[in-house]
Amino acid sequence: MKTNIGKYLPGNVWHFYGRISAAKSAGIPIAAATLSVLMEPLLMATAALVVALIGNVTHWAGSLLSLAIGLAIVHPRCLNPLLSRLQRSKGTGEQWREQWQLQHYPLRPFLGELGFLLLRGCGFLLTLLALTRFDPEKIPRLLGAFSWAWLLGLVIPGAPGGLGVFEATAIALLNGLLPPAVILSLVALYRLISVLAEAIGAGVAWLFDRSKIQSR
Repeated sequence: MKTNIGKYLPGNVWHFYGRISAAKSAGIPIAAATLSVLMEPLLMATAALVVALIGNVTHWAGSLLSLAIGLAIVHPRCLNPLLSRLQRSKGTGEQWREQWQLQHYPLRPFLGELGFLLLRGCGFLLTLLALTRFDPEKIPRLLGAFSWAWLLGLVIPGAPGGLGVFEATAIALLNGLLPPAVILSLVALYRLISVLAEAIGAGVAWLFDRSKIQSR
């Protein structure tokens, strides 16, 4: 929770570095920590594509192709050779390769990321509900638009926390579905709520760690 704030720093990679460092400090092998951090954005991007497909906010052919590529990348037959090449380039030895490779398809982590994205989408819908009422029939399209905007904010490099990218994409996709004033208020308020929630979570985690140190 504390390292998640690092995504708003220029470069959009410092939260990943912070998670690897935190895992290493907790006694987790660096190879396992790196693998988990590498897989997380891949699984999140794939989950976002699934929701975007359901919402039908983009071309089906391109989305299906991207989804197939995303699902294939995290398959052991594709990911393990990449890990082996990485291991050889680092010179970490045969033992690392045997111990830290995928043994099966990461279905449960993928379902977890899908649930995470749907929860964020529900937050987006609740933010909209605080501004105006909307037809429940629009929910799939709204979730699809949110997922596509969130995905572009995730994958486009150089945008800290997807700032600007998420908002611009959401405005473009929601145009014609909601009044312009509601769209602008929605993306601004959602960003504010999201940042505040992440900051509060990081603050609670910091206070928890501080209280543990003091109790010792």
